[in-house]
Amino acid sequence: MRIARVTACALLLLSAAIANAVDWGDLALRSIRSDDALLVEALQESDLGEALRMCEAVGLRRDPFAGSIIEAVASARSGRGGGASVLRSETLLRALLAKLLDPERAEPPLAERVRVNAGQLETLLDGIARVQDPQLAAALVRIVPLLDGSAGPRALMAVGNRIVFELRRGEGRLVPMETSLALDYLSAVRQAADSDFLPQCALIARLSTDDPVVKAARAAAFALSGPG
Repeated sequence: MRIARVTACALLLLSAAIANAVDWGDLALRSIRSDDALLVEALQESDLGEALRMCEAVGLRRDPFAGSIIEAVASARSGRGGGASVLRSETLLRALLAKLLDPERAEPPLAERVRVNAGQLETLLDGIARVQDPQLAAALVRIVPLLDGSAGPRALMAVGNRIVFELRRGEGRLVPMETSLALDYLSAVRQAADSDFLPQCALIARLSTDDPVVKAARAAAFALSGPG
């Protein structure tokens, strides 16, 4: 029965593509992981609007595995097009992760969505220092408490360094999206309960002129300086 469903879905995708009259967002929503090679091809040929619909649909589909799409979209950052390729890739990743890791979704459970995509999510975390979009960086920071392993702490350290750099460059001020990233980072390090982040939190509290950031950094530093 499963083989028949896989074959039928793949044939539907292929025949629609050949006919060149396809709602790829709708088909992506009904797809399963064995269809992903076709979806990757379609993504490469789609404009940004259609590609966004496809990525959001993959994040919402019943099959929780999105690893092949994550890998394909992330790899496009280094393709032709320079800055435009980076912008497109990061925009698509942010849209996909927003749907895939939405904590308000009941099914499949968030823990299952994270588990089956853990390898690809950890790879994204390993590359967080190269992420330009603060909103994508913040989305990745929010993943850290959901994963085990060393990729999370390394990613948080890289983000902390980024925030300190931006605070120094802006003489204590951050643009709004970087402010949101800073608050997500401070929340994540408090959950990590790792005193290695204490110096970064203390430095952020000292450098920032933004009251919410200062208060969050001080609270994080206090929590990390306590016993245990």
